[in-house]
Amino acid sequence: MSLQNVVLEFVSIASVSGSAMTFPATPDSPEGVGGFKARFGLNVNAASLNEPTDLRFTVQMKFEALGAKDDAAFFKIEPVGHFKAKETEDLDPWINSEEGAFSLGAMIFPYLRNLSKPMLEGLGAAQVDFPWSSPEITKIQEAKPKKKKR
Repeated sequence: MSLQNVVLEFVSIASVSGSAMTFPATPDSPEGVGGFKARFGLNVNAASLNEPTDLRFTVQMKFEALGAKDDAAFFKIEPVGHFKAKETEDLDPWINSEEGAFSLGAMIFPYLRNLSKPMLEGLGAAQVDFPWSSPEITKIQEAKPKKKKR
């Protein structure tokens, strides 16, 4: 299975919110003047593919811009990609794999970028260096159990 068997029908926005960004007082702060951290998330909702008549599913991306001083998000947006599968053969394993999730998320990312960049700049984030391609996949690793001291 690959992207050749999936069609992006349209993209909608589930939610968007933002507030003016407050910048650090000094340029030597850890994030620099006007710096912020970003957090991305992706949720593939393919439950409807189990029904033989419905080949549609959604992929929801979540983007949060976090201020330099704290971890409070000053900007959030959640675009939703509405997809349709041309065929269901071998679709479930591909959609649930990292490659499938990354490929589907990469189709939504240009919409996320083109909507978020001007809004972030309007909220006071100056010139935002927003990448043109989606970020790499990072696995969330479980914390290793601590060794007992003897």
